[in-house]
Amino acid sequence: MREVQATELPFGKPLPFDLFDGQGGLFRRAGHVLQPIELEESWERLRAGLFTHTANNLKQLCVGQVLEENVHDAHGRLLLKKGTQLNGRHLELIRKICKSTPLASDVRPLRLRPRGVPADNYETKGSRRLDEQVLSRGIDLALPQPGVNHEAQMPIDALLEAQLRYERVWDTSAARYAQFAEDMLAGRAINPKDADALLDDFIRACWRDRSLPLLMLKRTLGQDDFLHTHALNVALLSMSVAIRLGYGEQAVKQLGVGALFQDIGMLRVPRDVRLATRPLSDEEWAEVRCHPIYTIDTLERSGIVATTSLFVGYQSHERADASGYPRQRDARFIHPLSQLAGLTDAYAAMIEPRPHRPAMLPYEAVTTILRDTKHQRYNPQIVRAFLDCTSLFPVGSCVELSDGSAARVVRSNPGQHTAPVVTPLDHAGRPTGDEVDLARQPELRVVRPLAEHEVARPAKADQSAA
Repeated sequence: MREVQATELPFGKPLPFDLFDGQGGLFRRAGHVLQPIELEESWERLRAGLFTHTANNLKQLCVGQVLEENVHDAHGRLLLKKGTQLNGRHLELIRKICKSTPLASDVRPLRLRPRGVPADNYETKGSRRLDEQVLSRGIDLALPQPGVNHEAQMPIDALLEAQLRYERVWDTSAARYAQFAEDMLAGRAINPKDADALLDDFIRACWRDRSLPLLMLKRTLGQDDFLHTHALNVALLSMSVAIRLGYGEQAVKQLGVGALFQDIGMLRVPRDVRLATRPLSDEEWAEVRCHPIYTIDTLERSGIVATTSLFVGYQSHERADASGYPRQRDARFIHPLSQLAGLTDAYAAMIEPRPHRPAMLPYEAVTTILRDTKHQRYNPQIVRAFLDCTSLFPVGSCVELSDGSAARVVRSNPGQHTAPVVTPLDHAGRPTGDEVDLARQPELRVVRPLAEHEVARPAKADQSAA
């Protein structure tokens, strides 16, 4: 028996060989059309890996040799049975149809934490290298000077039009991300330039107007796709805040890639755990705490090796007060862009629904972050930049004003977090495109946040009003 490497699995096509679990039990027969979800759902059984009978090297086959296993072609069709004594005709047939494909020498099989090994002690070569760099103070913990970048602002009507255009970009990017995730989970390398290209439109949006990325965030998610949508939300938010902090284009892009894939390791956590609507057991929670380590393993195996991106993927669940995971580092040992991505990841998660809870209002999520900042979970300088981008009543959310009208927040006012720029909503809940800067109209103020259902009016109501 030999362990099967991830790149040998032809997802979506018939298996060319039998697959076995670590105990020698048959998992899937040759000819079965394998899908990635089958590996996820059988995670416990396959913890030790996937195996197949040792294959004969075609170059070593000779006349008179007796086959030790069945021989199939690339489509899983049986060519010769186990026990067949080879002759010249057999060899010609095998060499003609079964052309071997050499495997890359640096490909490693997917591995998971062995049962019983504490999450705090589990490591891979990649996580060990990053830990050593952190402990040797090999990272720059300083944040850039705020306000270095010139922040462009679009007219409100142009901003709202751009939001609509970017909805199509979002759908395309989500589909591309889903394909990346499938390839990475299967152990296939991806071109890092393709990952950069996925973010190009989003990066341009961040530089065009800091409010545009926040207007693009998706908050209505399906149960199966929330990790994909969440990844795009976190990348958008992270890059917007990084620009506000004064980071340059290269750092912003590397942060975006790390934020985009910082939860890719969750796809190696069993589906019934990551989508659970019940409290997790200690063993299940330990598996969740290991997913940043799975992320690093997946990123490096897929060809994403920029140090900043790896740190973001590895440390975005750490917290400044050492309450995070997987290593419980405090602020002295967490990359600043990892701290930033940790903040935006937490915010995005709170405003998105999950299988076990509904979404929070954006205002509630921000107040939760402010409360946690008082308990030193987040870097205050990063939180201030985050508020400069979102405001206390976040961009994209709806509010009630002191004159009784409803409005949608379309821009923050840095340093004046309770007085954003809003556009009034008409009787159908649609933005009018007019601009009301609450920082310049002290007679108006936000009274309370509104949920979307409080401003949406059904068609019948619109007709009767007309």
